[in-house]
Amino acid sequence: MNRSACAVLSLLIALSLMSFGFTNWPNRNSGSASQTSKFKWGIFSDSVSQGDWGPDLTCEPGLKNARPISEGKDVGATSLNLQDTNKNGAIDTIKIDVKNAYPSYYNKVDIGVKNFGEIAVKVGNAIFIWEGKTFTLESGQVYYLYEDRRMIKNATAPEDAILEVRWTEGSEQNLYPGDILPCALEYHVLQGACQNHSYDFGVTLTAEALEVVGSISDQAVSKVKSALLPRTGGTVYFFYLVGTVAVVFGVFFKAKALAKMMPQNIYA
Repeated sequence: MNRSACAVLSLLIALSLMSFGFTNWPNRNSGSASQTSKFKWGIFSDSVSQGDWGPDLTCEPGLKNARPISEGKDVGATSLNLQDTNKNGAIDTIKIDVKNAYPSYYNKVDIGVKNFGEIAVKVGNAIFIWEGKTFTLESGQVYYLYEDRRMIKNATAPEDAILEVRWTEGSEQNLYPGDILPCALEYHVLQGACQNHSYDFGVTLTAEALEVVGSISDQAVSKVKSALLPRTGGTVYFFYLVGTVAVVFGVFFKAKALAKMMPQNIYA
């Protein structure tokens, strides 16, 4: 192999290595970014508060017209317990313990759900926990609880129900990093309940990573490109450059070989 052939081979190898390097560099960057992105959300403890910090509250049936009890009665009490049930460092459950409850006792617990991570999340269902059973709550709907652990959604209060509850949340459920979704749980002890009774219930929240609709079309475009263009990891220009150099040098060496094969003129 002469010097020209070695030079051509070295050039082709160098261009191929450059193409490989540029192909893998974006992959390294994107892989690093995805590893540092965190899917983390939960109840923001600083945003949790309740209405029963003084005289007891009451309301009309249907959780309407909430107000302090006129005679200044202060018997019922509510304690809150925040829990990280999935052990990911963010609070996802609030347990509510009502003591010395009596018919007409009302309270409201305000909760803020925060995106602590680096990627957008969508807040999902609120799961109500009552006497060992779970129920999915719809925002703004009134539910009625029974001593036999039943829970129903109804327009008016049944006579044998003991509690009515309502979960409300903000309209924007897509949370970007740092965003907080305001939520609240209201509950009211009905006339069918016992005097000075205790109730325990809670709410567990769910969420998932927010899927960007545009990524679907991006994937489709990528598939079309991969079908039309050679698989070079996006460095198609290097691919064509290597091919062009190979063709040019191929033509050059072929012409040179043909020139050698032609008869030479001999002069005396």
